[in-house]
Amino acid sequence: MGFTATIVSAFGGTVARRQTVKLMTLVTLALAVVTVVQQWFYWPMMGRRMPLGPLVLSAVPSSLYWVIVTPVALALAARWRLTPGRIGVSLPVHAAAVAGLSVPYLLMVAFPIWLWDQRGDGQIAFGPFLATAAVSSRTLLGAGCYAGAIVIHRSLETVQSLEAGRAKAAQLEAELARAQLRALQMQLHPHFLFNTLQAIRTLIDDDPAVARRTVTLLGDLLRRTLAEGDDPSVPLRRELEFVQGYLAIEAVRLGDRLSVAIDVPADLLDARVPGFLLQPLVENAIRHGIATRREPGRIEVGARKTGATLELTVYNDGPPLARSDRPGGIGLATTRNRLARIYGDRAALDLAADGAGVRATIRVPLA
Repeated sequence: MGFTATIVSAFGGTVARRQTVKLMTLVTLALAVVTVVQQWFYWPMMGRRMPLGPLVLSAVPSSLYWVIVTPVALALAARWRLTPGRIGVSLPVHAAAVAGLSVPYLLMVAFPIWLWDQRGDGQIAFGPFLATAAVSSRTLLGAGCYAGAIVIHRSLETVQSLEAGRAKAAQLEAELARAQLRALQMQLHPHFLFNTLQAIRTLIDDDPAVARRTVTLLGDLLRRTLAEGDDPSVPLRRELEFVQGYLAIEAVRLGDRLSVAIDVPADLLDARVPGFLLQPLVENAIRHGIATRREPGRIEVGARKTGATLELTVYNDGPPLARSDRPGGIGLATTRNRLARIYGDRAALDLAADGAGVRATIRVPLA
């Protein structure tokens, strides 16, 4: 990019450039006020009277001049960077730029005061008066404004670069978390499908008609699963519909040995929960609480609100946890991992004895 194009882009401005111009405006206005106050006390000490008007005309436009030339300073800094390896080349360029840009600045500083001074008994020609201004602190002040614009811009660029890096890191972390959650959920689907197919395989020999009906129910259930897509959370009503579809498959296999009760208040049906959350708990309850005995068993699914927490429970009426061969498994372990990924320490999955049976309880923030 040529130098002219660099200046044009500097006037167009990135966010850092626009903020630099705003900050330079505030800084130079503050310097103008300080200069006016300083000069207001300086001239009487020199035995000269100087009204406020010429002082303001000398300080304010000359200070704002450095705002106007800020894009030029930034363009020069972009072309001739003051980095350790290039200082020898860049520093003379910036020194020449300060000298050149200071000429209009010093003219703006000196002319209003000199003009007013000529109305009195001032006998100094403008050239010497300008030279006096050039060797005063005003030249250093102008150089400081030039350097300050570059420092402010570089600082803002650094901050924005760090913020962009943090935002990108946060985005990558979020994408990684979503990928991990999808992987955990995909562990549950084959696990559920494998167990169901194992049950169907057993039924093919014992009762082909029941096996065909189970395959139909499984097809409906899988179609509903595919319809959910990649949405990480679903309304509780949809999660319950999926659980009921799964229980319908188990009811075909277990017959009168399985009874089900679902108790969920209507005002909680729209609460959002992670998809495929309850099925592993229901499957665990059937495998370890119902299928292991000959007598009928009962599964109870419930939900309630406790403050800002949604509590979901799956209960089976036996055998007690102490007599269960395996109180957990892939389904429960994966569900715990999913809850930890989504909610951190704000969610929990507990498995505990409850009378003659076992109750699994999930607590998640109510949404």
